[in-house]
Amino acid sequence: MWPTLISIGPIDIHSFGVLLFLGFFLGAFKLWQKAKEAGWEETAVMDGWLIAGAGAVITGRLGYILFYPEVFGGSWYKMIFLTKFPGLSAETAWLGGLIILLVWGFKQKLNFWTWFEAVVAAVLLVEIMAHLGSLLAGAGWLAETIRVAGLVLVYGLLNFWEKRYRILNLKEGVLAAAYLILTGVLSFGLGWRQSQPYQWWGVGLAVAGGLILWFRSGIIIKAPVKKLPSRKKRGFDYV
Repeated sequence: MWPTLISIGPIDIHSFGVLLFLGFFLGAFKLWQKAKEAGWEETAVMDGWLIAGAGAVITGRLGYILFYPEVFGGSWYKMIFLTKFPGLSAETAWLGGLIILLVWGFKQKLNFWTWFEAVVAAVLLVEIMAHLGSLLAGAGWLAETIRVAGLVLVYGLLNFWEKRYRILNLKEGVLAAAYLILTGVLSFGLGWRQSQPYQWWGVGLAVAGGLILWFRSGIIIKAPVKKLPSRKKRGFDYV
């Protein structure tokens, strides 16, 4: 593959970093479009995106250090210098960035479900480019190829369903639920080729998406009520 694009002295420019930055830019543009459609303050939305991006890099790096401590051998230098010793945990980066964005939207008093779906569309673009960068870096070419193709398919499906939102009479939040379910199934399926944590991660995403879908669908599950047998009145009592 092509892990390093350019090496200038001690500085290496990696294909993963370049594609991750490109995904961050595309995600920002997507979120900016959503902000214009919803009438949100665009500058404030971009500020939230930048904060979430920085937070995602930090949580992703911390997750990578936690899951793969043998890579660093206890060296703080290797842990800190991301450009020289690359490595991020996609799961903890995704979780950290998403939590920051949702909390930020809550503080800005935005409609939660509208904001959640806008965030999903932007984050999905980052995921696609990040895994494409992992593919170029040589991290399991088959699994990463399947993942990239699957995420592109999910992105296409979400755009297709979004255009038919009003026709299908869907509530806001359903697209976010679909995203979680589909990416969860994808992660679970790829977990068979990688390791068990990926399977549990996929199950967690799919379950979370299923709960959101059930909540936003308005379906109410009622417990069956046992009917008591009718009684007839005889005299002063019932039998």
